[in-house]
Amino acid sequence: MESTTLYASPEPYPSIQAAAPNIAYAQLLAASLASARSELTAITQYTYFSWVLDTEWAQLCTVFRNIANVEMRHLDLLGRTITALGGNPMFRAFPYKRPAFWSSGVLHYQSHIEKVLHISIAGEQEAIDGYQHLSKLIQDQSVIDLLQRIIVDEEIHLHLFQQYLTTRQTKSKQLFHNDII
Repeated sequence: MESTTLYASPEPYPSIQAAAPNIAYAQLLAASLASARSELTAITQYTYFSWVLDTEWAQLCTVFRNIANVEMRHLDLLGRTITALGGNPMFRAFPYKRPAFWSSGVLHYQSHIEKVLHISIAGEQEAIDGYQHLSKLIQDQSVIDLLQRIIVDEEIHLHLFQQYLTTRQTKSKQLFHNDII
């Protein structure tokens, strides 16, 4: 099954370009690059999960590592887009119009499988919602095309995590049912 698992859409990513320099757009994208809900956070969070899950979940650990690699591609694309917009792709965001540097303190240091999956599902849904919101705020079609392409990958990740959660819950119900009988 692992060799056929899709972690990213086979569709190519659009080329990195901007219609014109736009620091405001670059600052908007900074939150997706390096904030508590960002590609940098997803990479480090999924790497952490791949290290701490029980050996019973070895296949899911591989899924986390592969998804982290896709998120790394997103990080690269966003960083290059911020540069194309005339911004500096530092690992910081601008909440409340003030710079806030990324910190590993935003990670969820958790190893309980259901909590890990719920955290991952919520993170992917927040990413999708965030990119959809940015697509409405930004008026540069090249940037919008990139955001829409990234959303496709995030939807794949969301679906994978939901499948694992459903499988986990089904196994738990079967074990509970077997204990009663």
